[in-house]
Formats: sequence, C-alpha cells, structure tokens
Amino acid sequence: MKLKVLLSKLVLLIQFFLLNPVILTAQQPGDDEGTIIPVKKIGEDYKKHRPNSPSTQFIVCYYNNGVISLSFSESEGQCRGSVANLTTGNYQLITFDSSDLNVDIETGALIDFSIEFTTSHGNTYSGSTTN
Repeated sequence: MKLKVLLSKLVLLIQFFLLNPVILTAQQPGDDEGTIIPVKKIGEDYKKHRPNSPSTQFIVCYYNNGVISLSFSESEGQCRGSVANLTTGNYQLITFDSSDLNVDIETGALIDFSIEFTTSHGNTYSGSTTN
C-alpha cells in the first residue's frame, strides 16, 4: 500500500515539473525540438467552488512542424474548438476525440497561436504561445 502511495506522489511530482508553465520555456517553431504550450482549464471560479481533490487531468500540448499534438491523461470524449493564428488573425475549427489520449492536429506553419477547446464532459481548456 505504501508503495502505491509513493508511486502516485512521484507521478504527481513528475507531472508538476513537466507541466509547470514557469519551468517550461517555449522555443521558436522551426527548431528541431518544437514548442511546448501550457494548457489550462478555464471557465470555473475555483475560489467559490473548491474541489475535494485536485483534478487528475493533465494535458500536454506540443507544436512541431505544422502539427499540434495533445496528450491527455484521461479521456474526455469528443472535443470541439479552434486554433487561432495570432499573427494573421485566421482561425481553424478543430474537432477530435480524446479517447485515444494522443491527438495530432495538422495546422500548417504557425508562429504565435492559441488553442481553445471544449470537451463533451463540459470542460474548456486554453493555451497560447504568448503566455
């Protein structure tokens, strides 16, 4: 039992360091390593609605060579949203299924952009290269 608790704490600690936007440094698209975009849940006032436990959903968003890759820790069903090119002002509507936990969205070349999507569970997430 103690091993299970220790492993879960270790996983949470690793996820914290991997997903903490203060630690992450975005690189310019075109680099071989790509760009990591911090994605956060929006639309809920956590001060008024304090949860009993933290969310177990972690989403990693990564851009490289015209493809945005999303990795979910838990499936949230069908997702709909948009990718906004902040340089040109153009939007691309996106629809995908998060049940595979890994999703690739082809967008073409982007420099500054934002992504926002809503899941069938009613959660909305947003991220941007200009955080």
